[in-house]
Amino acid sequence: MYNQTQGTKPLSAKELSYMSDSMKNQEILMKLCVQASSGQNQQLSQFFSMMANEAFNDFNELLSCMQQHINMQHQQPMQQQSMYQ
Repeated sequence: MYNQTQGTKPLSAKELSYMSDSMKNQEILMKLCVQASSGQNQQLSQFFSMMANEAFNDFNELLSCMQQHINMQHQQPMQQQSMYQ
């Protein structure tokens, strides 16, 4: 889903907000799929279990990306300070 390269700029606050919204949607999807996977039909249970795992993986990728960009934003002021000293 996401690969960070050396030249990547930090995300804007608006982009981070969109990512946060996406993470909330993935969380809701996970909960619904877990709930649906507890049904009587074995095939549907397996399908919803698989979908819950995919939503969980997507959530973790978004979280990782967000953490990387937040770290980039925290490091950026330090890098600018060292340029002026």
